[in-house]
Amino acid sequence: GNHFHHTKIEKFCVVDGTAKIRFRNEITDEKVEYLIEGTECRIVDIPPGWTHSIMNVGHGDLITIFWASEIFSQDFPDTYSSEV
Repeated sequence: GNHFHHTKIEKFCVVDGTAKIRFRNEITDEKVEYLIEGTECRIVDIPPGWTHSIMNVGHGDLITIFWASEIFSQDFPDTYSSEV
């Protein structure tokens, strides 16, 4: 976490445990936070330009499925460190 992308879109789905997913818009500095339980089967979209992080806030393991719209490229990583 604590990074953003210019073009890549990511999706998170918590399948077990409890996660806090936080976002911050790189342009407006708007902040958003979600508390997600694995029992919800909820997909969270991360659009380009939003710094994001995911943290295990439960008592056990956190299992999360990640999807990205682009395959990682070492020539164009499109991943920029930034704090939420």
